[in-house]
Amino acid sequence: MRIAHAALLATALAVLSGCAQPRPAASPPTASPGPSAGAAPSAKGAPEPTGPIALEQNGTPGEAAFEQRWCLPQKPAPETPELARACDGGQREACRSLAKASFCGAGTKVDGPRALAFVERACKAGDGLSCNAAALMSENAIRVPANPARALAILESACAKRLPETCVALAGLLLGRDGGRVARPASLLRAECEQDNPEACAPLASLYLDPHEDLASDPGKAYAFAKRGCDGKVPDACAQVSFLLVRGRGVAKDERAGAAMAIAACEAGSALGCLNAGMALGAGTGVSQDVARAMTLLERACSMGNGSACRQLAEMRSQAKPDGARSL
Repeated sequence: MRIAHAALLATALAVLSGCAQPRPAASPPTASPGPSAGAAPSAKGAPEPTGPIALEQNGTPGEAAFEQRWCLPQKPAPETPELARACDGGQREACRSLAKASFCGAGTKVDGPRALAFVERACKAGDGLSCNAAALMSENAIRVPANPARALAILESACAKRLPETCVALAGLLLGRDGGRVARPASLLRAECEQDNPEACAPLASLYLDPHEDLASDPGKAYAFAKRGCDGKVPDACAQVSFLLVRGRGVAKDERAGAAMAIAACEAGSALGCLNAGMALGAGTGVSQDVARAMTLLERACSMGNGSACRQLAEMRSQAKPDGARSL
């Protein structure tokens, strides 16, 4: 399941730039009259997406993602004796800086194992996002040998200490390893979601959309958790709400409300929201049909790494007439 890498990536990448990922400042959108954008329906003639709707997140966990956050647009501060002393004194920010320097070759040679050692020291000093970064490096062999057991141990320990974001990452890691078994990851995500960590609510909602070996589907719970995440200003959770409103799953069907939610989620940076909005515009569901705009939003979602959007865009282009009209 792709959620494993997605959840681990989303929480780990924040530490790569030294800060938590921002959330949109605006309140969660509500339905508004008039055309805006739709949410989640397939374009006419296209198959309806199946499976949990929040599993396909942005990006791919790997070396390029670390380089983008740690090494670009310019290399981090070089390693210095002062930073080394600060890290030795337990200052996690200094250990993070040394990890970046070793990973990017700033004032020292590129050294993945050394970068991992420093980010693990930041983790031991209580920085949850550093724990996630260390686990991601070990799980995906990012400039270090693959060590899944080490990755799991890091996150199990950090989650037990209730370090921020680590239980969400642990849930993602477990989902990637346990096949159809989701009960424990769901329990971890639910605890986080209900303890006011809205980032956990979107992947939790996804788990309740389809039946699993040890967890029954429950669209009502899916909607409740997605709404909670959306109320917490998580764009992907708002995109889930848009899907459920348009489909009438777990909530009364309301295509116009879903339309408003989808476009707002897209504008807030959700690839899933752009996918939902683009598909609705292409089909004219909950909004006046606008194929040109649909393609624009699908292209945006595709550029953010959403494979479904890339496929829908290609299909829409193949069915479009030269003047841009859609063949119905």
